[in-house]
Amino acid sequence: MEEVKPCAPGYEMEAGDLPGWGTGGIGGRISADTSLVCAGLCSAKTNCLSFEWSPTQKKCNLNTEAHPTGRPYRDFDFCSRLPQTVCWALMPTGCNRKLSETDSPQSWFLDAQGTTEAACAARAGPFNNWCGRSDFESAWQVEAPVFDETKPCAPGYDLEAGDLPGWGTGGIGGRIASDTSLVCADLCNQKANCLSFEWSPTQKKCNLNTEAHPTGRPYVDFQFCSRQIEEVKPCAPGYDVEAGDLPGWGTGGIGGRIAADTSLVCADLCSAKNNCLSFEWSPTQNKCNLNTEAHPTGRPYRDFQFCSRKVTTTTTTTTTTTTTTTTTVACVTTRMPNGSPFTVTKCGNKADISMTMKGFDITKMDARKLQLMEVFKSQVRRQLAQRVGLLPSQLTVTFKAGSIIVIAAVAEGAMPANPDLGDGQDLLQTLTSNPEAAILVEDGKTLADCFVDPEPAFPVQDVAAAVGDPHLTTVYGAKVDLKTIDLH
Repeated sequence: MEEVKPCAPGYEMEAGDLPGWGTGGIGGRISADTSLVCAGLCSAKTNCLSFEWSPTQKKCNLNTEAHPTGRPYRDFDFCSRLPQTVCWALMPTGCNRKLSETDSPQSWFLDAQGTTEAACAARAGPFNNWCGRSDFESAWQVEAPVFDETKPCAPGYDLEAGDLPGWGTGGIGGRIASDTSLVCADLCNQKANCLSFEWSPTQKKCNLNTEAHPTGRPYVDFQFCSRQIEEVKPCAPGYDVEAGDLPGWGTGGIGGRIAADTSLVCADLCSAKNNCLSFEWSPTQNKCNLNTEAHPTGRPYRDFQFCSRKVTTTTTTTTTTTTTTTTTVACVTTRMPNGSPFTVTKCGNKADISMTMKGFDITKMDARKLQLMEVFKSQVRRQLAQRVGLLPSQLTVTFKAGSIIVIAAVAEGAMPANPDLGDGQDLLQTLTSNPEAAILVEDGKTLADCFVDPEPAFPVQDVAAAVGDPHLTTVYGAKVDLKTIDLH
């Protein structure tokens, strides 16, 4: 007769019992014909660490504790769950965007989408794109990685000898209870104007500073940690920094006080408009102003950076005899391999990349929705450009109704042969993370109902003609009076 093991695979038999009918309120006295059924119920709950099952009573108890504390009870088998290898993730340095998985971006957290070791490692791409950084970390192991506590400062900070007199500077926080320097670093990371912190391992106190370097001698055992500031050129490629400001929140009515996490986002918004000749962006307010004038007329305003667009002017005089010939170019649309939701349409040397996100409705657009989609357009351009190894200026992004059909036109001759476009989840996450994204969802649905269409229909190729009527039909399928739109 084959020997039957009392515990299912993934569980280990232990002698003893946990008093009561299950612990943690996750299930007790559940009918279960076999221990395999009971194990299945436990495995379905991430907080179930053991189960008890009786072969005579056919009853199952689930526990949030892993090991027994009392003697065995009747014929109940006690089965402790073996540790599971999972994906641990750590946000890139200085990225303070909160996630549903963690309230503390600089602590290790479980990433449910990293279901295999390879998938866990591949999460670096979406997270780095999300934060605009490059140092995301992941670990495929049972327990959360442990920071090297021998290092006095958290990742992203340098230890310096000295102190800033008082309990923090700039009024952003002092004498804050903090069990570790990591907690203190998290508090500093959440404030754009926090440039250093001081933490005492004996007092467990944390001071935040708006100054980067110490001016006095060390105080007691407080460690002074200066924030590593990534050197970033103030203006994006294609723009030159100038000293000054244009009074007001943008000129020419093309956009002001627009939310923009980086100067690159602001530059993308400007580059998308032919009449935008400069932009102003604040790294502390994360606000963007677009201008139809190229150069500042006033003094600098706070920390707003003024970036003037580089314009190349070419004058050519040519006398020609013109013969008009109409040529029809055949277009070929293919779906990307390996289950990708992206399609690529090639017409000669031109190429369009497209994908569809279901659950949205962009047929009826107002000024608020249009502004949200303008921001998303810049984010799509930047993320897809990284995917195909091009500059954002080499892509032109448009949207069409049918939920949201994303179409990125690649500059002529620039499309790589076999681009890795990913699964589209990074684009969906970028849109749904916007606090106002819910206004784009179909009636009766929520953001949780939205998803990337795995096999979208091939997009219809068409040509949009310019129309002089100010009541234009947008790519979203709605008519909008341009005279009434205020994008401020």
